[in-house]
Amino acid sequence: MAEMKQRTITATQIVEHEGRKLVSSLFGPGTYLANVNAMQTIRYSSPEFPNQGIIFSPATIPRSISGAVQNPKRTKEEILDPRWLQLGPYVRASEGVFLNPPRENGKFVTDERTLNSYLKGTEKVNGIYVVRNREELRDFAFVPGDTYELGEQEHETFLESGLALGFEHTQEEVKRLQKIFNSGLYPRGVFVYDSFKPTNKKGKTDLRVASLHAYRDLDDYRLYVRGFNWNDNYGCAFGVFDAGEAFL
Repeated sequence: MAEMKQRTITATQIVEHEGRKLVSSLFGPGTYLANVNAMQTIRYSSPEFPNQGIIFSPATIPRSISGAVQNPKRTKEEILDPRWLQLGPYVRASEGVFLNPPRENGKFVTDERTLNSYLKGTEKVNGIYVVRNREELRDFAFVPGDTYELGEQEHETFLESGLALGFEHTQEEVKRLQKIFNSGLYPRGVFVYDSFKPTNKKGKTDLRVASLHAYRDLDDYRLYVRGFNWNDNYGCAFGVFDAGEAFL
């Protein structure tokens, strides 16, 4: 299939995320790899932030969620109903999923032993591991497969799961996802695909992109959570940069 022409499909917005202001823009439609590549060619410019030669970085899953819930109705109508929203990368491993894996030498770490080493000193709370952010780690978490369900489920079941907690990078309570995972927008609940099923084989891993979609054209009225390879589906992805850090 030929690559679709890249474009920014929504206006750039300022997003509040964990006490900081992020400049966020949506790229696509295209494969996740194409969307990430497009981010490297866009320079942000506005009266508030004149062009400083700054490029966008791919949003982590929690940062994508903050962008998506800024205007839930618009997200539903312009992104989730017609196409996939590509939240960010994860690694499917033997016992669960590692969300927002770090990079080494420009490539995502997919070795299970190495990924587990990043959890050292991190306490397991509500069934999952959430690693404090530092230079080489951003929104990194490990979610064991026994903390979430696959297949059809109620909104509340998903929002109380380890997967939802990991998506928001919290061990306490999901607050942002409920703005789009609710019966007002999608009355038939949630479906989580097998692409989040642990591999059940030590050392076997799979790098994927966590994505959301609604299949509204089929009148399904359900929100789907799925993982794709980098180049095998078309959707949209958020690019961000930290407004506070960018202009120091």
